[in-house]
Amino acid sequence: MGVRDRIPRMMARAASRAEAHAERERARTIIARWNAALAAGPDLPLWSPSLRGALVAGTPWLEVLCPACATIGTVDLRRIDRHPEAAVASLVLGLSCSRCGPAAPMPRLLGLHTMAPTSGR
Repeated sequence: MGVRDRIPRMMARAASRAEAHAERERARTIIARWNAALAAGPDLPLWSPSLRGALVAGTPWLEVLCPACATIGTVDLRRIDRHPEAAVASLVLGLSCSRCGPAAPMPRLLGLHTMAPTSGR
């Protein structure tokens, strides 16, 4: 006979699922606040969620606007090779518009989304 550990394992899995759900909801709240702050004005907020927070919230698509040519593009955060705790806003320095060439202005972040936004704007 072995040790009966089925019930404790089930309870541990349930607690782990509850913690993951709570973390996901916290991350979604933070992303919603950041998206609202981005929509409120042209200036970048003084704070930014982490890449990990964006991925935990299920919002891996960053929408970016080139102010020079008004092109809107998307960046898949799952493909970015950065530290998970790096701020999403730190990506702005590494992004540039391919149409505008080497003298492109800094892009403007428009928000994080669950799916890639359609280009029908």
